[in-house]
Amino acid sequence: GFGSKTSNTIEKNFGRSTTNNMVADPQLLAGLGAALSLFLSSVGAGFGSVHAGIFALRSFDAAGWFFAFAPIAIAGVLSIYGIIVAVITVGKMDGMTQAQGYKSLSAGLSVGLSCLASGLAIGKFLEKHIAVETRPRPLPSSQEQGGETEPLLTSSTNRREIILAPRGGWGLLVVLVFIEAIGLYGLIVALILSA
Repeated sequence: GFGSKTSNTIEKNFGRSTTNNMVADPQLLAGLGAALSLFLSSVGAGFGSVHAGIFALRSFDAAGWFFAFAPIAIAGVLSIYGIIVAVITVGKMDGMTQAQGYKSLSAGLSVGLSCLASGLAIGKFLEKHIAVETRPRPLPSSQEQGGETEPLLTSSTNRREIILAPRGGWGLLVVLVFIEAIGLYGLIVALILSA
């Protein structure tokens, strides 16, 4: 009948029996691993880069170009980790077994999710750093400068404040490098799975 003809066509086209055992296509698993590694690591790098760019534009004059733009490079490296795993996975797709397909999917998820977590952490850290460093601070009173005394009670609208640029430095870079290392750990596990 029609059902047996259809099952014979499926068996002929896909080279697998039509029993109840589901067999995952290793090339599909590897392709998903490559896509997820690239997508998730790029989302993490993008999120981190947005906050790193805001930090760079706000602190360029105060911190200098190196300390201002280094966080952008640190966040951007996360997407490179995803590209590395995606290229390795795509290069091994021909003649892949089902176990290798699952390993490729696991490798892609390993680097993708760790880079996503790293990028989110970089972004949140810089967001908090910018908020703390750029909070309004009161100007020194004229009394400390030897001028006239200010009244004891002043309205908040008359209060003079200054907003400083966020500070960069070696401490900030060390923190960002250690946060970025989360993505590096995912890359190491992904390379071991891909071997």
